[in-house]
Amino acid sequence: MLGADEFAAIEREFTVEGAALDSAVEEGAHELAAARLNDGELPELDFWDAHDRLHDDADAQASRINGEGVHAQLSFLSEGCGRDALRALLRDLLTPA
Repeated sequence: MLGADEFAAIEREFTVEGAALDSAVEEGAHELAAARLNDGELPELDFWDAHDRLHDDADAQASRINGEGVHAQLSFLSEGCGRDALRALLRDLLTPA
Protein backbone atom coordinates (compact mmCIF):
# COMPACT_ATOMS: atom_id res chain seq x y z
CA MET A 1 0.00 0.00 0.00
CA LEU A 2 1.24 3.45 -0.84
CA GLY A 3 1.86 5.87 1.99
CA ALA A 4 1.05 9.57 2.00
CA ASP A 5 4.63 10.48 1.08
CA GLU A 6 4.53 8.17 -1.96
CA PHE A 7 1.20 9.61 -3.11
CA ALA A 8 2.64 13.11 -2.81
CA ALA A 9 5.75 12.11 -4.78
CA ILE A 10 3.67 10.59 -7.56
CA GLU A 11 1.43 13.65 -7.68
CA ARG A 12 4.52 15.88 -7.96
CA GLU A 13 5.99 13.71 -10.71
CA PHE A 14 2.84 13.18 -12.79
CA THR A 15 -0.38 14.94 -13.63
CA VAL A 16 -2.63 12.22 -12.22
CA GLU A 17 -6.28 12.19 -13.21
CA GLY A 18 -8.53 9.31 -12.27
CA ALA A 19 -10.06 8.90 -15.72
CA ALA A 20 -6.62 8.16 -17.15
CA LEU A 21 -6.27 5.26 -14.73
CA ASP A 22 -9.72 3.71 -15.23
CA SER A 23 -8.64 1.33 -17.97
CA ALA A 24 -5.51 0.26 -16.11
CA VAL A 25 -7.60 -0.61 -13.05
CA GLU A 26 -10.10 -2.53 -15.18
CA GLU A 27 -7.31 -4.45 -16.89
CA GLY A 28 -5.63 -5.22 -13.57
CA ALA A 29 -8.87 -6.48 -12.01
CA HIS A 30 -9.47 -8.78 -14.98
CA GLU A 31 -5.89 -10.08 -14.88
CA LEU A 32 -6.45 -11.03 -11.25
CA ALA A 33 -9.75 -12.70 -12.16
CA ALA A 34 -8.02 -14.73 -14.88
CA ALA A 35 -5.31 -15.80 -12.44
CA ARG A 36 -7.93 -16.86 -9.90
CA LEU A 37 -9.74 -18.84 -12.59
CA ASN A 38 -6.51 -20.53 -13.68
CA ASP A 39 -5.77 -21.37 -10.04
CA GLY A 40 -9.02 -23.31 -9.89
CA GLU A 41 -11.12 -20.93 -7.83
CA LEU A 42 -14.81 -21.83 -7.73
CA PRO A 43 -14.28 -25.54 -8.52
CA GLU A 44 -17.95 -26.20 -7.84
CA LEU A 45 -18.82 -24.34 -11.05
CA ASP A 46 -18.06 -25.37 -14.61
CA PHE A 47 -15.33 -23.36 -16.33
CA TRP A 48 -17.56 -20.81 -18.07
CA ASP A 49 -19.77 -20.20 -15.04
CA ALA A 50 -16.64 -19.65 -12.90
CA HIS A 51 -15.20 -17.43 -15.63
CA ASP A 52 -18.33 -15.30 -15.78
CA ARG A 53 -18.63 -15.00 -11.99
CA LEU A 54 -14.99 -14.03 -11.49
CA HIS A 55 -15.00 -11.52 -14.33
CA ASP A 56 -18.32 -10.03 -13.20
CA ASP A 57 -16.71 -9.61 -9.77
CA ALA A 58 -13.70 -7.97 -11.46
CA ASP A 59 -16.02 -5.49 -13.22
CA ALA A 60 -17.64 -4.61 -9.89
CA GLN A 61 -14.27 -4.28 -8.15
CA ALA A 62 -12.85 -2.03 -10.88
CA SER A 63 -15.98 0.12 -10.85
CA ARG A 64 -15.78 0.51 -7.07
CA ILE A 65 -12.06 1.37 -7.13
CA ASN A 66 -12.45 3.81 -10.01
CA GLY A 67 -15.34 5.46 -8.17
CA GLU A 68 -13.21 5.94 -5.06
CA GLY A 69 -10.72 8.15 -6.89
CA VAL A 70 -7.05 8.47 -7.70
CA HIS A 71 -5.63 7.29 -4.36
CA ALA A 72 -7.67 4.07 -4.48
CA GLN A 73 -6.61 3.51 -8.09
CA LEU A 74 -2.93 4.03 -7.32
CA SER A 75 -3.13 1.75 -4.27
CA PHE A 76 -4.76 -1.01 -6.29
CA LEU A 77 -2.28 -0.72 -9.13
CA SER A 78 0.73 -0.64 -6.80
CA GLU A 79 -0.47 -3.82 -5.06
CA GLY A 80 -0.72 -5.59 -8.40
CA CYS A 81 2.53 -4.52 -9.95
CA GLY A 82 4.75 -2.97 -7.28
CA ARG A 83 6.02 0.56 -6.93
CA ASP A 84 8.61 0.51 -9.73
CA ALA A 85 6.23 -1.04 -12.24
CA LEU A 86 3.57 1.46 -11.15
CA ARG A 87 5.89 4.34 -12.01
CA ALA A 88 6.62 2.75 -15.40
CA LEU A 89 2.88 2.35 -16.02
CA LEU A 90 2.26 5.96 -15.05
CA ARG A 91 5.03 7.13 -17.39
CA ASP A 92 3.21 5.31 -20.20
CA LEU A 93 -0.26 6.59 -19.30
CA LEU A 94 0.22 10.06 -17.88
CA THR A 95 1.82 13.37 -18.61
CA PRO A 96 4.82 14.26 -16.43
CA ALA A 97 4.04 17.26 -14.21
